[in-house]
Amino acid sequence: EFASRMATVRSAGIGCLVVVQDQAQLAKAYGKEDADTILSNATTKMCLARVTHDDAEYFSTLAGKTTVYSANQSASRPLLLPWADRGNRGVGEVARALITPDELRTMRDEIFIVAGDHHPIRARQRRYYDDPSLARLLPGATAADPLTALQRRVPLPVPVIGEPLTPDLAVAPTLAPLVAPVAPDNVAAAPHTLPHAVAPVPVAARQPDTPPTAPTASIARADGSDPLSVEKAHPRLSPSQRAVLDALALMPTASSTDLERACGIKRSTVRGALKELRAKLAIGQEEDIVRAARQRGLLPGEGTPRAVSAE
Repeated sequence: EFASRMATVRSAGIGCLVVVQDQAQLAKAYGKEDADTILSNATTKMCLARVTHDDAEYFSTLAGKTTVYSANQSASRPLLLPWADRGNRGVGEVARALITPDELRTMRDEIFIVAGDHHPIRARQRRYYDDPSLARLLPGATAADPLTALQRRVPLPVPVIGEPLTPDLAVAPTLAPLVAPVAPDNVAAAPHTLPHAVAPVPVAARQPDTPPTAPTASIARADGSDPLSVEKAHPRLSPSQRAVLDALALMPTASSTDLERACGIKRSTVRGALKELRAKLAIGQEEDIVRAARQRGLLPGEGTPRAVSAE
């Protein structure tokens, strides 16, 4: 999702520096449409010398045109009077590319810059390794690393993909996150008598030369059953998914617009809830969501009133 993320990560203080040999690399890696999106989101574009013809044409078109004066002259001599000159001279304004593709291709130690709403810039490169005053500023033996102050004192913990913890299973911040299943809706258990025994494992200090490993958690059930299979048999539904499922039980042929009106939520949320319901029920696009939900016990059978419970 780099092409779409590139337009939004700037608000989070993230900058992207994209370097390619030519635009053909972007088109091959991301496709023509995404390559155009990446170029559009890059507000500052730089062009070095010895570019391809297509890239030179692109930057020449991007720079725009300018107006120059063009002089023209014509002369004529009569056949019988060869020493008599007749003619005219004139100067007019014509349009010309601000920088032609050939001028871009033949640049030497120069760089062409198009930045935002500023006028194009043709600048001379200043390579840091050729300038002693700049080379001394490089982080190393003679200069400190300017990014040291921005580094974290303690590395962030390794994230664990899983369902969020319930308040009853919350642990101290010094412990690793847990992947804990949730009891089914038809199981009424007090907070202190949950049918899950969870043993949190603290995060050990990572050594610099040791590759990071994901924290683990030991999860067991009192009856010896597999908690993952229980989670698949009784998937946990969010409030929006429950509302969409109840509306479908009353209106099996309702469209997303009807569900939006019945549930009072946005149409995009309705479509996302339908997609997540199919994923949790492990059914295809053509299968009936209501029938699969009844088989899983998420909905009562035909003609059976459903007890309303708070999520």
